[in-house]
Amino acid sequence: MTVQLDHQIAVRLEAVSKRYGDLLALDRVGLSVAPGEFVCLLGASGCGKSTLLSLVAGLDRPTAGQITTTGRRVAMMFQEPALFPWLTVSANVEMAMRELPRRERRARAEQFLEMVHLGGFGKKRPHELSGGMRQRVALARSLAQDADVLLMDEPFGALDAMTRDLLHDELERIWRERELSVLFVTHNVREAVRLGDRVVLLSSRPGKVVEEFPVRLARPRRTDSAEVATLAARITDQLKQEVARHAETSRPPTAHHAQTSLPPVAHRAETSGQTGVRS
Repeated sequence: MTVQLDHQIAVRLEAVSKRYGDLLALDRVGLSVAPGEFVCLLGASGCGKSTLLSLVAGLDRPTAGQITTTGRRVAMMFQEPALFPWLTVSANVEMAMRELPRRERRARAEQFLEMVHLGGFGKKRPHELSGGMRQRVALARSLAQDADVLLMDEPFGALDAMTRDLLHDELERIWRERELSVLFVTHNVREAVRLGDRVVLLSSRPGKVVEEFPVRLARPRRTDSAEVATLAARITDQLKQEVARHAETSRPPTAHHAQTSLPPVAHRAETSGQTGVRS
């Protein structure tokens, strides 16, 4: 359930769980994002980070708990640009403003393209742009939704290091200018420290918040700076511990343990007739 309530927060998750059949993806997640705050989510693959963003975006509904957002609109930017290849760059951005008159849509699309330093590229097609430029178009389209809460699901993961650094600068500039609240999913610990006011570490599946790291480093930051590297190393150690814990708890029993722990065959057959097959 998503409601519009408390203006002291931009996003709040209260005891949010999400289950897909027998799979518990998120378990009683509690998290809040303040207006204008940049929060980065870290965790092992499959811990529910993308699921969490989908719930906040309203693309799915939690099994339990409540999600509160005070943004006029919540925009989401995915791992891939997901641009329509048959449309121009400008028309792709205009898709976020279909309720506006055509002339106003075109004018505003150009403004957003200027904002991401793509002025003059409006008539190009997506295949004529580099990967980094396509991600800029996707960012412009997200901003065109007039949202003040921006959800970003590993938007720069497929880019080379140089392009990623440039887009970090662009994103930070736009975040400051528009006073956005950002919830940013990444696997890159240094990227999280480079961008975030706070880094939130999720446990392995089922995902839950296990630790939060405030980032009190002065901006602008560099991914390769000693301060960023030091905090990133600390977070990485904690992440490795969490991954190792998950690997240990999910390890199947050894052959010897499996044999000694099973009841006799006759008893198993009798029990299965009473309780059914257990998964």
